[in-house]
Amino acid sequence: MAPFSICVSILLLVGDSNRAGVTARYVSEQLGLSLSTAYRWIDMLRQSGLVVRHPNTRKLHLGPVAFDLGVQAVARPYVPPAIEEVLKPIASRHACRLHLVRCSGDYSVLQRTYFDRAELEIVPSKVAAMRLLGIGPAGVCLLSRWPDYEIDRYLVRNQDGLLAAGYQGADIRERVRQCRKLGCFVTRSVLTPGYTAVVIDFEVDGVVYGVSAASAGSEGGKQ
Repeated sequence: MAPFSICVSILLLVGDSNRAGVTARYVSEQLGLSLSTAYRWIDMLRQSGLVVRHPNTRKLHLGPVAFDLGVQAVARPYVPPAIEEVLKPIASRHACRLHLVRCSGDYSVLQRTYFDRAELEIVPSKVAAMRLLGIGPAGVCLLSRWPDYEIDRYLVRNQDGLLAAGYQGADIRERVRQCRKLGCFVTRSVLTPGYTAVVIDFEVDGVVYGVSAASAGSEGGKQ
C-alpha cells in the first residue's frame, strides 16, 4: 500500500468511528499492517494534528486540523465545474429547485442547492446535512446502485438508525425496487416540504452523486 493511501485509509477508519474511537490494533488489522507500522503512521498523523489519542482510553479520534478542514469543506462544498455548468441553467430554465447530493459511505451528503436564477444559500444546519441512504429521495437512488447483498449488509448495520427515522428494512427495499424499475425515484421532497422530487443518480470523477429536482405539486400550481 502506498504511503499516501495508508494515511487516507487511517483517517477514514478513524472518521467512521470518530465518536467511539478506534485502537491502533484495529487500524493494523483492518489495513493489514504490522502493529509497529500502524503506530508509525498514526504518530505522523498525530504530529500533524489530524489524529488525537484519548489520554484514558488510548483510542484514536480525528484531531483539530481534521476538524478545521471539515469546517472549510462544509462552508463551501466542492462541486465539479461539469456539474455546475449543467445544473445552474436547468434550475433557471425550469424554475425548479435542485438539490445536489453526494454518496459518502452509508450516507448521502447535501452538497449544494440551486433555485431559479440564483444559487440559494443553504441554512447552516443544512450544509453538508447527512442522512442514511434510503431515507431521502436522493439517498434511495444512490442506494439502488448497490448490489442486493451489500444493501442487506447496510440494512443490518444501520437498523437502529433507520428505525429511528421511521423506516423498516422492507420499506427501504421497496423504495429501491421502485427506483430500479423506473430508472429514477419520484416522491415528496424531504428537503423542500410541499414539493414533488424526481431524482436521478450519476457518477463524475469516480464520485457518485444524486440530483433531486423539486417542484410544487398540484396545490402549488407547478409540476
